[in-house]
Amino acid sequence: NHLVPGAGRVYDRCGGPLTYRSRLAAYRRGYSFVTNGPLVRFTVNDRGPGEELRSPDGSIELDIEAEAVSYVPMQKLELVVNGRVVAMARASGRGTRIEMDERIRIADSAWIAVRVRGAAHRWVLNDTSVYAHTSPVYCYLAGRKIRSRQSAQFFVKQIERLVETTRASENFADPGDKEKMIRLFRQGQDIYREMAH
Repeated sequence: NHLVPGAGRVYDRCGGPLTYRSRLAAYRRGYSFVTNGPLVRFTVNDRGPGEELRSPDGSIELDIEAEAVSYVPMQKLELVVNGRVVAMARASGRGTRIEMDERIRIADSAWIAVRVRGAAHRWVLNDTSVYAHTSPVYCYLAGRKIRSRQSAQFFVKQIERLVETTRASENFADPGDKEKMIRLFRQGQDIYREMAH
């Protein structure tokens, strides 16, 4: 929804020559972060966004390293585990660099990401704040899946809103296309309902 192309963008770690195929492969694997300005580096036990960490143990210590740099001032860098902020580093000085070096312990499988937050700035077009967010590093412990009942319930409700919006829409030339779209939403909703139980 940006009026200016490139105001919000996705950066992908291709790991070699930048081609359309390498970029698409990196995007599909989640080797990426989104941003409207700040650039982010992030690892969990030396694994980057989109990668997995597997341990047979029921709990594990994780070394988190993250850095954000930006021309526009940032306020903080947050470490997010399964949707919950567990650590934060505040910007100092002009707010153009934030570093984080944390050690945390998790006792269940989890996704882990970092995000940047900052106030609105005249160089950040079409947004009300400065942001960046990495894709997660996925940590699987003792073969357990990553699950959040609360997140699944959230998406059941969000998809219901999409269904209502689609039903009210008059932008479908063929009514059959509208029903196909609603069926797809319902399929996704069923997946999240299953996760919520």
